[in-house]
Amino acid sequence: MDTIQLNAEHDTSVTCIPNQFIERYMPNANGEYVKVYLYLLRLLSHPTGNCNLTQLADIFEYTMRELDRALKYWERMGLLELRYNDANELCGITILDLPGPDSSPDDFTKESKKRPLVSESKPQEETLTPIPCEVPNAEVHVLTPTSRPEYTKDDVKNFSKQEGVSELLFIAEQYLKKPLTQTEVNSFLYWYDTLHFSTELIEYLVEYCVSREHRSVRYMDKVALSWAEAGIRDVAQAKQEANLYNQANYTVLKALGIKGRNLVDLETAMIHKWTNDFGFSLDLITEACTRTIQATHQPSFEYTDKILTNWHKAKVKELADVEKLDASFKNAKKAAERPVATTANRPVMNRFNNFNQRTYDYDQLEQQMLNRNRN
Repeated sequence: MDTIQLNAEHDTSVTCIPNQFIERYMPNANGEYVKVYLYLLRLLSHPTGNCNLTQLADIFEYTMRELDRALKYWERMGLLELRYNDANELCGITILDLPGPDSSPDDFTKESKKRPLVSESKPQEETLTPIPCEVPNAEVHVLTPTSRPEYTKDDVKNFSKQEGVSELLFIAEQYLKKPLTQTEVNSFLYWYDTLHFSTELIEYLVEYCVSREHRSVRYMDKVALSWAEAGIRDVAQAKQEANLYNQANYTVLKALGIKGRNLVDLETAMIHKWTNDFGFSLDLITEACTRTIQATHQPSFEYTDKILTNWHKAKVKELADVEKLDASFKNAKKAAERPVATTANRPVMNRFNNFNQRTYDYDQLEQQMLNRNRN
């Protein structure tokens, strides 16, 4: 059934976008999903209140599956209510009023049956239980590449039956703009099955890497391992880590005066070491970058790394500790430059004075000369 009935719980004379939607729902949603929701709001002002799904998919150049995924996303968020007929076909959509400002989007996630739109495949009933972002009491064992499990086609088929996994792989192919290889599918299942990442976290991982022009699954795997080691288990923690990462990168680029280019992998690895392994604040990193420019008159990550490594060995925690190190260094330098009193006037020994020198009593010699003159 292509044509469906649209209803709303608010006035439809204008297309009104609530600020609450912009502030709370839009930042975390896929941009394609946002376009579908906004267009549904617009369609409510149509006199008939009817919506043709095929035309809607054509407008945005979506497949019916992609449109289905967008509608069910907003149903999970509690903003839409999808109605189905006896043939399990979508026959109506109700745009619900947004919840109160004190509630979170997760509080309104609906636990209803997940029913697909009309498609060539046979509809399957699945339970629309929200996948938790955090897996309680789950121990993460990060395996080396040689000890990772190899998933067979039957394993992949079984995983695809689980809530969200098949959709995740489809979304990944859209981001990467190519079909996933068996090795790449193994990586996705490894993150899900062994690292215990939720499908929402994996989807954010892919979106995060692609937005930074990294479409390699091997690169994504490195990021996933670093998140697992850092104890990241949900999208909120991942976003916090990403914000810190972006802020640190911007700080270093600005402090070193680097413009017009992105950081290479070696440079980002150094920044990660300074912020995560050493635990240095951005103020300390900025101070090290400033000293690098003063000493070398050019940006040098290697020189900055030497400074910060020495500070880490000296157990520096804040700028006050750096000032103490500077004072100790100056005192030691002054002590090294101070002359030793016992050796200051000692003549340099060479072949002209390598024998016992004569000593004279000049007062006695003067008296002898006076006596001679008198006589």
